Amino acid sequence: MPRLFIDVSDLVDYARDNSSLSGIQRVSIEVIRRYANSISARNVKLIRFDPRTGDLSYHDIDFFSGAYRFDHREFCRYFGVSGSDGSVDLNDYLRRRYRSSGLRRVHRVRNIALNLLSGGSRFRQRRISWRLTGALPLPGRVEAGPRAGDTIFIPGATWGMTAYIERLEGLRADGVGVVQFIHDLIPLATPEHVGDYVPRKFFDWLQTMSGIVDVYLANSEATRRDLIAFIDKSGAARRPCHVIPLAHEFPSRPPKPDRGTALSKPEVVFLSKRDVPEEVHARTLNASRFPFVLCVGTIESRKNVYALARVWMEIHKRLGFGAPRLILAGKSGSQKEDFDDLMRGSGCCDGMIAIVERPSDADLAYLYKSCLFSVCVSVYEGWGLPIGESLWFGKTVVSSFTSSMPEVGGDMVAYVDPHDPQDMLDGILRMISDEPYRASFEQRIRRDRLRTWDMVADDIMTALGRVTAI
Repeated sequence: MPRLFIDVSDLVDYARDNSSLSGIQRVSIEVIRRYANSISARNVKLIRFDPRTGDLSYHDIDFFSGAYRFDHREFCRYFGVSGSDGSVDLNDYLRRRYRSSGLRRVHRVRNIALNLLSGGSRFRQRRISWRLTGALPLPGRVEAGPRAGDTIFIPGATWGMTAYIERLEGLRADGVGVVQFIHDLIPLATPEHVGDYVPRKFFDWLQTMSGIVDVYLANSEATRRDLIAFIDKSGAARRPCHVIPLAHEFPSRPPKPDRGTALSKPEVVFLSKRDVPEEVHARTLNASRFPFVLCVGTIESRKNVYALARVWMEIHKRLGFGAPRLILAGKSGSQKEDFDDLMRGSGCCDGMIAIVERPSDADLAYLYKSCLFSVCVSVYEGWGLPIGESLWFGKTVVSSFTSSMPEVGGDMVAYVDPHDPQDMLDGILRMISDEPYRASFEQRIRRDRLRTWDMVADDIMTALGRVTAI
């Protein structure tokens, strides 16, 4: 029976430094969870390339069965990744640097001694976890890798893993099929918003993968069009490409333990008028204590944060005390020096712009529920998860009309030109000031059937079933 191997390479590497999921990683988790609960589970395995060691490993999928919800600590433990904040254990640290077991033993003693002499600063600077100095068990590891007739599905981004692509070329030559999910072509579509050499690395990866891949899956028609344009311009090999739109659904939190268990605690009873889940951080509650508009996503130039901040300064000027606060919720990204300078020089627009960095899922859910509406004025997206998530909570969006974003928002959001600050200003001001206008979009949200992650996973499984016969 042919087997399906789902790649988790970028997912595990991402989890070393991030405790919550982004869009790409969420796709991987939801597809794996769905397969783990299907009748095909015994024919599905996970494949992982470790870019730090160059090793390929294979794992059972059972860990993700049942009502699995991503738990960062448990996930890292399952795959042998140490530390909840990206730190690593000492043995892992030494393994990456010394092939010889003798050298590792010598340097282990040396590092422990230097750490003691430095009062612990040596390990802190190198992000080594002193409490996790033992090797972690890998309970789900299996030995049998892909063979002729099997298929590898890569739902994530592996374009920084050159050595892995070389391994995939070898597996492809041995008769193993490869299906790649394409999330966007950001480095080629908007090179001004990525780092040096990134477009070249991405181009080389995409061109090489065109000779390996049997089938592409894309998250939107816009991404599919970009992929076809790349293939036509570059002369890369043409392959079938099927569109699997992503979800609007915001993942629910895992259920709390039964109150009757010995370890459970009663929920905190708040006297505040605000409906405050206990898991929401104080910084989030503090930032949202005034009426606010929400912008979710990595804080970087592609998200158009500089133009949005300038628009918000004008909104504050025009509406005065009636202006809502703008909350930017996401991790800090790159290529945003102009935005950082503006925030420092204006005192975060006199306090009218607040940043909630690296929000948890509980923080995001609270912010989505509590905002007036959200904004997504990005210049380019492969899909646009924050648009869908806002709709999931019944809140409309002022969105860019570029790339894939109209596919997410449909007629449930208002559109503006992200390259025209005046158009952005007019659209956002109307959404703030005209409550019947805002309500008309919210009524459309209630009429529409939004996509869930189960739907996405089902569509991916159907597409893979045509290739793998699983």
